[in-house]
Amino acid sequence: MNHIVTGFDAAAIAAGIKKSGAPDLALVASRVPCCAAAVFTRNLFPAAPVIFDRQLLAFNNESIHAVLINAGCANACTGPEGTANARLSAEQVALHLGAHEHSVLVMSTGVIGVQLPMDKLLPGIPQVVEKLAPDGWEAAAAAIMTTDTRPKLATRTVTLGEATVTLTGMAKGAGMI
Repeated sequence: MNHIVTGFDAAAIAAGIKKSGAPDLALVASRVPCCAAAVFTRNLFPAAPVIFDRQLLAFNNESIHAVLINAGCANACTGPEGTANARLSAEQVALHLGAHEHSVLVMSTGVIGVQLPMDKLLPGIPQVVEKLAPDGWEAAAAAIMTTDTRPKLATRTVTLGEATVTLTGMAKGAGMI
């Protein structure tokens, strides 16, 4: 199936976060700023990416450029260092995209209670930015898998009034991101 969405690119690389060596860093990016919305956990102990993304969307939900997703490390129960690592990851993606520093969301899935391996993640950011392509969706969906048995990706084109729009969704196993 064709998962190309006009104006959006996706990519994935193996940054070395997963011990298996499988792809573990995905990026979805808009070529122009776009609106974003999110539904977050109500857990009293949210992971660092949830804390970071809530704060970001509270003051900027109209000029988001990208979402960076890592697999293999949940960046949960990691305290202030985890939140700082989420922020640094987002800032580095924005820098490499040439976007505003407050325009990148982050998500993590994987082992809980372990700090993000920034020595692996940060060098992976320019690599995943370089690989961005309109047809990178399947690779990105596969990169966010941990215990999943298959990637979850769907695209539908629908007509709304006089406009034809394409909706693409990429998902992670329940309770894992």
